[in-house]
Amino acid sequence: MIEDLVKSFKASMYDRISDPLISSFFLSLCTWNWKPIFILLKSKLPVEIRILYVHSLYFSNYSDYLCAIVPAIVVSSFYTFGYPFIKVYVIKFNSWITQKIRNIKEPYENDIKLTIEQSQKLRMKFEAEIEELKLSINTDENIQRELISELLIYYTKANNLDFNDVNILVASKKAIVETWVILSG
Repeated sequence: MIEDLVKSFKASMYDRISDPLISSFFLSLCTWNWKPIFILLKSKLPVEIRILYVHSLYFSNYSDYLCAIVPAIVVSSFYTFGYPFIKVYVIKFNSWITQKIRNIKEPYENDIKLTIEQSQKLRMKFEAEIEELKLSINTDENIQRELISELLIYYTKANNLDFNDVNILVASKKAIVETWVILSG
């Protein structure tokens, strides 16, 4: 029960402190009236004398109270209500400048901006080329196997060798492509 009250109180205080009007009012009030606050906090005189001194010097009549509070109200009102309008124009100006810079840089950049459809067509085209190259490689490998078997037959006939005594080794594709004929046995 007490924990709920404490949580509720903390939430309420957080909402009040995070409110821009209240926080800006408190900050501007402290900034505008820094001298009496400084005297109250840092003077070595007794507390009663400090309070009387500040009251007599800074708050002796109602106009002094108005001079202490009205500027804080004006500043906090401007910060809360006027600043967002100014911020909108600053953001518009910054986006306008950014757009101008982008327009100036665009002709000099070699980037080609593709639509989604164009990029999909380009991808399909490249995938088709990849498939054609794979088929071509398979065809070349089949032709190579046929040529190796023919070479094996001709070599064995020309040298009067047994077909099982002759091997032909093919170098890997990474090495320089050469073909060796080796007699086994």
